[in-house]
Amino acid sequence: MYYNIIIYKMNDHYKYFISGSTSVLLSKFITYPLDRIKLINQTHNKKINMKEIFNKDGIRGYFKNFHIIGLINFPKSGINFTMLNYFKDTLKLNPFLAGSLAGSISGSLFFPFEIHNIKNSYSFYKNEQNCILCKTPVLKLYSLHLFGIQLYYGLNFGSYNYIKQQLKCYKMNETLETFLSGVIAEYITISVTYPIDTIRKRVIVNYDKFLFSNIYKGFGYMLIKSPISCGIFYTLSEFIYKLL
Repeated sequence: MYYNIIIYKMNDHYKYFISGSTSVLLSKFITYPLDRIKLINQTHNKKINMKEIFNKDGIRGYFKNFHIIGLINFPKSGINFTMLNYFKDTLKLNPFLAGSLAGSISGSLFFPFEIHNIKNSYSFYKNEQNCILCKTPVLKLYSLHLFGIQLYYGLNFGSYNYIKQQLKCYKMNETLETFLSGVIAEYITISVTYPIDTIRKRVIVNYDKFLFSNIYKGFGYMLIKSPISCGIFYTLSEFIYKLL
């Protein structure tokens, strides 16, 4: 009997990993052009629009480095989703704490790739390539990174669980309930964490002319991209989990 319980738990974690990793690919792909322009604007004081990206690199410019992002986020999201549900269901932790811990683990494992992604976005102009990470200590980068992802994942998962419980009283379609919970949770999360995320990325690229008036730069793209992506992710992950 004990052996059967262990096998069940292993299979359960396997389902979470597969559902989390595959769901993130589709959600990232659909909204990647907006994510790319948002990240470029976060790391530059000059405003850059989608037309400028198209003029420089064509359609490919909107999906530049997506293959790298996909390869990184596939295992990262799988690990995060597995650990998140392990902390919440097995260890019975508060959803906010479960999200923070899961984000810390997955974010720490893939921290170097995060730096690489921001570096490529900052290097939109060729003459800026040599400015990347020339002075910023690695420990300072990691501390800011860790604080940002702990707050983001904790607030996102905590809000998602709370909102989903509140929506149950409306007795709506389960898929719609999951999607709306993800969308609303992400609106709440990015409204709080976006300035921290911008500051973190500006520090990573060692931007000397940082203006605090620009901490919400690119936020308009984020308001469109991120909630849709989050809603799709939670909806697909639950759907795939039930299929496995």
